[in-house]
Amino acid sequence: MEREIVPMRDIRCAWQLLRILRKLRPSITNVGTPKAGLLGGFAAWLTRVPCRFYTLHGLRFETTAGLRRKVLIFLERLACSFAHRVVCVSHSVRDKAIANGLVTPERALIFGPEVVMAWTSRVSRRRHNEYSARSSCEINLRSLSAHRSPSLSGD
Repeated sequence: MEREIVPMRDIRCAWQLLRILRKLRPSITNVGTPKAGLLGGFAAWLTRVPCRFYTLHGLRFETTAGLRRKVLIFLERLACSFAHRVVCVSHSVRDKAIANGLVTPERALIFGPEVVMAWTSRVSRRRHNEYSARSSCEINLRSLSAHRSPSLSGD
């Protein structure tokens, strides 16, 4: 996946992501760049992944102007819409994302050291049987500093 917009490669990439997600059937996805948010988020949305996160590190459109800025804002808004929650890396990123209409305050979380986030995704009754084992996700992200939990660090 390249950073710049390359339509044919991006379509191919989205198709590959869709195939991978259909095969893996993950309970959770987390994407962390604008393009991954758009392509990966779209594939996760299409495959009905129960818990979809988008980590917003910054706002690429801030350094642009004119039509390019408008297009980037639209695409970022779309990427955010595919996620159940948008995890912002700072208060300022969250505030700017809300101010630019990318995400609602209720869907924007702030992630940082010593923060514990818990969110449960409830799927509709209609989807419950289909996703019975994956009907809820509880994410507990504890401190990612020096004293990591063994369950989070993969040790």
